[in-house]
This record gives sequence, C-alpha cells and structure tokens, in this order.
Amino acid sequence: MKANILLKSRAITLRKKGLSYNEIRKEIPIAKSTLSLWLRSIELKPEFKKRLYTKQIEILARGSRSQKERRMREVEEIIKEASGQIKLPISPDALCLIGAGLYWAEGSKGKRFQMANSDPFLILFMVQWIEKIFNISVRTLKARLNIYPQQNDLEIKKEFH
Repeated sequence: MKANILLKSRAITLRKKGLSYNEIRKEIPIAKSTLSLWLRSIELKPEFKKRLYTKQIEILARGSRSQKERRMREVEEIIKEASGQIKLPISPDALCLIGAGLYWAEGSKGKRFQMANSDPFLILFMVQWIEKIFNISVRTLKARLNIYPQQNDLEIKKEFH
C-alpha cells in the first residue's frame, strides 16, 4: 500500500513537469488506466499542453508507416530472440506439435483437411509438415489461391514459385 502511495506521488510529480502518460510509464511501470485515475485532476501548464499536442500531431502524421516500422522492429526482435532458443534440426515430436498448433489456428474446422493463410512460408511449412507427418505426397495436394482485384496477381504468384 505504501509503495502505491510513493508511485502515485512520483507520477503526480512527473505529470506536473509536463510528461505524457507514456513518458511517465517509462519511469513507473504502471497501467495507463491507473495513471489516468491518479492524474485526471492535474492541470497542465499551457506550454506542456502545447508540447504534448505537438507530439501527438507528429505521431499521427507518421501514421501507419510508423506502426508498420514498429511492428517490423518487434518481429525482428522476436525472431532474433527465438533463433537463439531453437535447436536445429527440429525433433519429430516438436515438428508434429508445431504443425498441429498452426493447423489448429489456421486450419478448417469442418470435415475437410484444409487451411488458409497468405504467408508463403507458413504454407510451405504446412505442405512439408503434411508430407513428413502423414506421409502424403505433395503431388496429391490441391491448392487454391484467392487473389483480390486490388492485388498484383503476378507478384503473388511469383512468391509461390
């Protein structure tokens, strides 16, 4: 309880210095909703409001490009971290579980054994998984490719070769 009072006091001090909730959260690991509850009565000075408003406009101006860049950095970090944890070759048991998990997430819940996904690497993995786990020749598999009018069909087909 005393720790919460100290955190709240620190959050109030930082807010009075004009920091945004996200800036405060970098120093105090607390939920944004809790900060909102603690800080809603704190009135910011006009210069702080202007800084936060300008910062928000800059974020909005970057828009989806910045979101995409952030996601790409996050994916790169996940891959980097995971690559150190995965031992190759993958054991047959692990391979079976990975494929089963992917099918559970992406596969048909009906009577047919089918899956849908737009990632060519995932599709390739699943084709190889079916061949290895079920001993089914890839020549017997059928593929259907849905291409929407706004997509470039030549580019998409190139990815699958």
